[in-house]
Amino acid sequence: EEPPEHIKFVLATTAPQSIPITVLSRCLQFNLKQMPAALISAHLARVLGEEKLKCEPPALRLIAAAARGSMRDALSLLDQAIAYSAGELTEASVRAMLGTVDDSFLFAIVQALAQGDARAALAVADDMEARNLSFDAALQDLATLLHRVALAQTVPAALSDEDPQKDATLDLAKALQPEEAQLYYQIALHGRQDLPLAPDGYAGFTMSLLRMFAFRPEDGGGGAAIRARAAVSSTGVRARPAEQAGTGAFDGDWPALAKSLRASGMARQLAQQSELKSFDGGAMELCVPIAMKHLAEKPYPDKLKAALEEHFGRPVRLGVKIGGTTGNSAQDQAVASIQQDAFVRDMVENLDATIVTSSIKPVQQEVVSELPKRPLT
Repeated sequence: EEPPEHIKFVLATTAPQSIPITVLSRCLQFNLKQMPAALISAHLARVLGEEKLKCEPPALRLIAAAARGSMRDALSLLDQAIAYSAGELTEASVRAMLGTVDDSFLFAIVQALAQGDARAALAVADDMEARNLSFDAALQDLATLLHRVALAQTVPAALSDEDPQKDATLDLAKALQPEEAQLYYQIALHGRQDLPLAPDGYAGFTMSLLRMFAFRPEDGGGGAAIRARAAVSSTGVRARPAEQAGTGAFDGDWPALAKSLRASGMARQLAQQSELKSFDGGAMELCVPIAMKHLAEKPYPDKLKAALEEHFGRPVRLGVKIGGTTGNSAQDQAVASIQQDAFVRDMVENLDATIVTSSIKPVQQEVVSELPKRPLT
């Protein structure tokens, strides 16, 4: 409990979160920084030089990256790589041991994205499946490459001169718009999250690629009708949603109104999944499918009512019923928009693609707070 002054205890761990708080509270904590990959690679090269073992520099860079800042892990991986490659470390053998994806596949995919060539991207995915590569690692490495592309677009000097792929990365940075690089990076991250839920790794990976082709900036000349970003006017103020640009009277277009409401969570789901059954002055009656009857339970209608009152600037009476719907909700329109898109139909008909309707979400139009409130008439 109270050791003598001449006794010092040193506890080293890589998992401090597993130590009881009663122990941590009695410790002085020194958090060690992760070692740079270049420093790890240089030390591994010295070790191999002393052991008189041949190696390819790219192989050491792969081991250093996989070690994630830990020299101990790097040395363990080096021992495994030496045994795996029979004493001569090559980039191919280390990639096979680590399960990483060759950069040529990743650069080919991003190049196909820049050119809008979905067939070329899917051909690369087919080749990866034939080689039994890890699609989870592929999405991770694809996100890493897109991060480097975004760096090259914003701060080109951030790329190391020792990077053998520097020139190829700079070429991709010129071929992609900054908005595209950011969007594809986000889709790759979400693709990794969805991968365990996909029918198989190939389906999850290719669906992520199809999303990258479907959601493109409006000046990109292609993709689905539902765009990934809101229109911005030349003055820097977000453009008004189409529903707000009208005459000031609610025209009964509930799906358009549902997209423009400042609602979130389950209240937003209620707006998107419901249909307008009747509208009389300041009273609205909505209907939700039986499968979504939980949305009719409080407090979700109350939250939607508050969003409607904020939108119109006056009290609104809202009623929600459960019953059969006609397929005219905002969610139904979003699914129909994707299904009717020419690019998506071509993927379904010619490449046996499958549309995961549960992943389709209506685009919520953003409303500028400075815009005047519209009266409900």
